[in-house]
Amino acid sequence: MKVMRNTTWDTQLGARMQRQMLIALGGGIVSAMLLVGSLTGAGGLLLANFAPLPLFLVGFMSGARSLVVAGAAGSVALMFVGGIETAAFYAGTTMIPAWMIVHHGLSHRFTATGATDWYSTGEIVSRLAALIAIFVVIVSLVASGVQGGIENAVGSFVETIISQIVKAMALDLNSEGMDLLIDRMAMLFPAVTTLSWLFMMVVNATVAQALLVKWGKAARPSPRYRTIEAPEWIYWAIVGAAALKLVSSDDVEYVAQNLVVILAAPFFLVGLAVTHTLAYRLKMPGLGLGLLYTSFLILTWAPVVIAAVGFAEQWVRLRERYGRTAGTLTRHSQSEDE
Repeated sequence: MKVMRNTTWDTQLGARMQRQMLIALGGGIVSAMLLVGSLTGAGGLLLANFAPLPLFLVGFMSGARSLVVAGAAGSVALMFVGGIETAAFYAGTTMIPAWMIVHHGLSHRFTATGATDWYSTGEIVSRLAALIAIFVVIVSLVASGVQGGIENAVGSFVETIISQIVKAMALDLNSEGMDLLIDRMAMLFPAVTTLSWLFMMVVNATVAQALLVKWGKAARPSPRYRTIEAPEWIYWAIVGAAALKLVSSDDVEYVAQNLVVILAAPFFLVGLAVTHTLAYRLKMPGLGLGLLYTSFLILTWAPVVIAAVGFAEQWVRLRERYGRTAGTLTRHSQSEDE
């Protein structure tokens, strides 16, 4: 018997795949252009923070494989512009982490009732924090032989940066004030710089998902961010890092205190989710949240308090007690909005 092929269906499938490929290639080129913009000055540096956004748009619309195509296109483009070092930097700091987020973000299973159970947002952020922690440990091991120790080496690097900023802005800063600023910045410089990268990745992923949902192109529904929970293993990781800081000294203590801050990132996001949930009990929730985020710019201890709230949420359950609505949570995953 002769089998008749549905050429119309094959043509439609081919056209759709071709369209996805073109979108992926275009997204990668745009991502590379945003990163190249960092060479043009302060405005370009701001745009470079959104270099992951086109990759997330491609990934959350067409899947992790399309994101790889986009990332490869961006890497090739950057290789021609800035050399293999720039392409490797882009792949390591933008493409691979974006792939990790999209791959886990689109992973799901079906429950006994047939509902879709998506991968936990808290687990994804915790894995990113753990990845950063491993990176900091590796860099610290490589730099462990520097004269004067790692903290002094970081302090010298920070001093160079601050001196250039002070000179460029013609600021009047005496030597005592300069030394104090350098010491405070050097204390947690590895943690602050890497966490800035992590939160920009989270922001880009969140914005991309929101845009795709608005356009009706998202491959999954948006997570219920106010129900985020940290996995159990990250508790043990941060406790271990804190214990290491207490019993160590010199370089080991310096690295351990930065690891504590890095591993606190998932708890900070949980704390934000708790405060957002509780804010809706106020008459003016927008004002309350505005004051909260303003406090982050003024009070250095405010993020610490929020992270502490997130750490304790597993036991105190403020969202369940005082939230208007309680999300359904499981140990390894979160239910999503339909």
